[in-house]
Amino acid sequence: MKRKIIFLKGIKDNMDKKELVSRCAEMFERYYDRLSGKNDSHRVYSLDTEDMELWKTVYFVELQKYPDICDADFFQPADQDKHPEYGVGTDGEFVLYEYCNIRYQLYRCMVLEQLKVMGMTSLPRGQMGEIEELLKILESYVPQFMHKGTRDSQLAGFCDEHKRIWDKFYALNRNEELIPDGSFFGNIQSNPNYGIGKDGSFFGVELLHFLGNCYKIISQALGLL
Repeated sequence: MKRKIIFLKGIKDNMDKKELVSRCAEMFERYYDRLSGKNDSHRVYSLDTEDMELWKTVYFVELQKYPDICDADFFQPADQDKHPEYGVGTDGEFVLYEYCNIRYQLYRCMVLEQLKVMGMTSLPRGQMGEIEELLKILESYVPQFMHKGTRDSQLAGFCDEHKRIWDKFYALNRNEELIPDGSFFGNIQSNPNYGIGKDGSFFGVELLHFLGNCYKIISQALGLL
């Protein structure tokens, strides 16, 4: 046990923000297939034993240094006392909404940090540049879901202009699945409205799931994964 504690302390002492975010994203990505198709908003999941120890000893502690990665704070209502178990939190347990949030937060941070390193404020032209307009639209809806706890009972929808843009993307994505959307939540053949889906309406978990996949794909294109 003593050797393990020393090993974990060594990880913590030698890890910068880039490595921290990359390692965390890699850890949470391993749960993606396991959670896919569950679509149970109330079920509580837990990190595996080794991941739990890393999370509590290293990752969670280190993430507190970076307020741009919002785990508990994403869900924390301003009019309530701090709830340390919001998000993956201090207990390493999460509902699907909390999982999709931390995954989104980590991949988003990876992309934004890399753009800073590259001295860029927007994505390179080409396939990534083409998703930028869509990203800006989707990000504009994220604040509607912040600081409202984890109940995720609010359904949002695109304004007319944004819906037209989404419809064009949806038709393309349905044929080529450039960015996985509704299939994470269930059978999209029987219900094409899973995820942001055909109707362009979404709960917080569906919005953050899709955004997480957007940033993951961009991270791959930038050579970060």
